[in-house]
Amino acid sequence: MMNTTGTEMKAMILENIAKHHGIGSHCATTALRTLTNAAGYPFSEAFCFGLSGGLGFTYQKYTSVRYHFFTGRNECLEEGLVNVLGGKLLKGSSDNSAEAMETAKSFIDKGLPVILEVDMMKLDYIKDKLNLKRPFHFGLHSLIMIGYDEENAYVLDYMWWEPIKVPLSQLEAARDSQDAPIKPSNRWKVIIFNNDGEIDYEPMLREAIRGNVHKIMHPYAFKMGHDGLRVFRREFERWFGKMEPDLLRENCYMMSVLFERVGTGGGNFRRMYGQFLDEANKILDLPCISRASSIYSQSFRKWRTFAKLLDAAFESEDIDKEPLLELTDELIELERAGMEALAEV
Repeated sequence: MMNTTGTEMKAMILENIAKHHGIGSHCATTALRTLTNAAGYPFSEAFCFGLSGGLGFTYQKYTSVRYHFFTGRNECLEEGLVNVLGGKLLKGSSDNSAEAMETAKSFIDKGLPVILEVDMMKLDYIKDKLNLKRPFHFGLHSLIMIGYDEENAYVLDYMWWEPIKVPLSQLEAARDSQDAPIKPSNRWKVIIFNNDGEIDYEPMLREAIRGNVHKIMHPYAFKMGHDGLRVFRREFERWFGKMEPDLLRENCYMMSVLFERVGTGGGNFRRMYGQFLDEANKILDLPCISRASSIYSQSFRKWRTFAKLLDAAFESEDIDKEPLLELTDELIELERAGMEALAEV
């Protein structure tokens, strides 16, 4: 922890966390890599994703926006990681943005970095970096707050090497945004690891993989997991006869953004999960994991192709639905095959 004295007041910055940070593929998993590395665990970002049981699929429509929402990951990655690795997860939310900021500062004062959820469109540095064709209020973007002074917060984010100075007022607005379909609600999370230097990888990896298979094949809610992907396929075909052309193009573009551009780790998270399986199999050495890794590499490439077709559809006056529907069918089969291979674990 370092206190730097300026003309106005000290800046409290957790340098021991900042030195473990680097650019990543996805906001939440980059945060987990930074925090596990700082705690002494030699984990890659993909390994954190897999240990968290991160692979998933969610398809939803919120009445507050014109487009449908998608994600290729499960919720609560931090909780999933702690359940497998051990440690303690503290979390909370608040209706009062000022109180929520004081809570975050109190953890910094104790030497504990804080994961915050924000609406990314409320932060100038993100909005300028993404340069999206349409406004996209997303209230589940994760960053790590590692410091503050009188007027600014210092945060780590997945597309930037160095800590970013953000006005406290702007960060408060991003945490308290009412514009996103899923509101950030001033949520915060703090992970306290208990690293004793001994890691028994095999049972930990088996538990993470088995848990992920269960989440996808037996989701707790409608339009999630493999069933959610099949529901999307049926409803997606109907879009072409029901939606007005402008609305259809907007939905295609937002799908492309969600599957490929807004921190998904590539190919709707399938690239990251394939990398995790490759790392895991250096320890487990199981043919079924090798098969699954190959399947998710294929799935990654097809999700990326799907996103490119969707992006092209946004620019087209006459969208050809057949290649999109054919790719969706192929993805459903690949996702099923991947889970069947991993079920052998």
